[in-house]
Amino acid sequence: MTDAKYFLDLDFDVTNALSASLDLDALRLTGEDPSGAHDIWCFMRDDLDKIFDAEWINRLESLGLSISYALVFYRKDNYFHPHAHVDTLGDENFDIQKDSIPVINYGVNFVLDAEDDSEMIWYELDPRDGTIADNFLINNGRGCSTWDLNHFYGKEVARKTIGRNLVLVNTAVPHTVQTFNKTRWSFSLRFTDLDRLSWNEAVDKFSKLT
Repeated sequence: MTDAKYFLDLDFDVTNALSASLDLDALRLTGEDPSGAHDIWCFMRDDLDKIFDAEWINRLESLGLSISYALVFYRKDNYFHPHAHVDTLGDENFDIQKDSIPVINYGVNFVLDAEDDSEMIWYELDPRDGTIADNFLINNGRGCSTWDLNHFYGKEVARKTIGRNLVLVNTAVPHTVQTFNKTRWSFSLRFTDLDRLSWNEAVDKFSKLT
């Protein structure tokens, strides 16, 4: 198995990944905060052709990589998002008292700008920061575990400029994003087994693309 703890660079061309009809300026206006510093959109499988080229998706899925949904993220330039988070499943019907939190262990990401200078940052928790369960909440119908980095005892352990390349990223470790000179539009593919594979199993699975 490839020794990768936080990310793994993949070898799969994203030159023609996006749909020719995708209008990011128009998408921006549909966000929760069109004038804000950051935003997020979710596209389920039946709507993937709104953002991705159908042939590109088919080529990826021909390798046995079946996509469940995709996320699109916006971050303005020179912005540090002050909350780290771990990706989880769960909605307003989730009962943390009875159910174990379903952590999402991986995503496959790329960024629009070939000269992207932003960095994805991972953190190691200190016991004083509490567990994933301690920090779990439902925000706008989505489950997530978050930590305020202004009141955080842990430490930064890794950084990665994703760029215009496919990168397998560990979403089960607290992480955030910092932008510098470039506005950041990023895309995260989420696969049908994301709630079953451990991080190491995901690394094994996607190693065929390295």
